[in-house]
Amino acid sequence: TDAVGEPGKRLAQHKAAIAAAAAAGASQILYTSMPEPEPGSPILFAPDHFGSEQAVKATGIPHVIFRNSWYFENLLGSLPQAVSSGRWYSSAGDGRTAYVARDDIAEAIAAVLAAPIDPSATYTLTGDEAPTNGEIAALVSKIAGKEVAVVQVSDAELAAGLEKAGLPAPVA
Repeated sequence: TDAVGEPGKRLAQHKAAIAAAAAAGASQILYTSMPEPEPGSPILFAPDHFGSEQAVKATGIPHVIFRNSWYFENLLGSLPQAVSSGRWYSSAGDGRTAYVARDDIAEAIAAVLAAPIDPSATYTLTGDEAPTNGEIAALVSKIAGKEVAVVQVSDAELAAGLEKAGLPAPVA
């Protein structure tokens, strides 16, 4: 589910799916999560993933948890606008993200499924490089043939801009 705008709804949906799998006699559960979803994460949907991981483990059914890094494809939501305007608003500073393509995630999961599983395995799947937004902007500028500048703003300013653009407050 992608019900991230309503805190608690996504976790309830995940728990219902996990319970249904257990009730149906599933012999294995695979769950795609996120890196470091433990309590204290500032990411809105981290508690959903942490709670879901705990629900999977509580079934006692052999499982594999894949903690997927931020998907490379998510950049497609912001970069076209950044290229158009020449500005990419970010509150990431010099933070780095090990983006990973969904195709690479699929290949990694397939490789795990093809091998004997550890009944309690957790794998963190990330890209092999962790660029800053500035490094990404430089590459995009080169490819687009147009300068894209990263404009650093505060978290509050970024959230306000995203809300003004139409995103619900919890998502922003």
